Amino acid sequence: MRYFILILILVVAGYMAYHQFLTTPSAELKEVKQLEKEYNAAVSDFMRAVRTTGEIGMATIPDAQDAVREIKKIRADLTDLMKKLKEEAAIKRSKRLMAKIAEFYKKNDLY
Repeated sequence: MRYFILILILVVAGYMAYHQFLTTPSAELKEVKQLEKEYNAAVSDFMRAVRTTGEIGMATIPDAQDAVREIKKIRADLTDLMKKLKEEAAIKRSKRLMAKIAEFYKKNDLY
């Protein structure tokens, strides 16, 4: 019985590893992932600009504005992309990204 459970765990782990690392994502999913990377980079830039705003002699307001402009561009691109998506995984991931963007807007009073 012990060996059966061990083999079952190994089979499940192998199956999950196969799907995680060896299957190639679709073109739609790749596009959504690319927008996620761009969003994460823009949020990082925004947070860095906000942190350094208080430092003397630093002009960081344009940095924050550039990051917000980039996030608005990503939101527009994502909205256009969501109209074309057909794959369920890509749709789900794009909705999750749109929710993150909406939360960012809400937290930073950008509406």
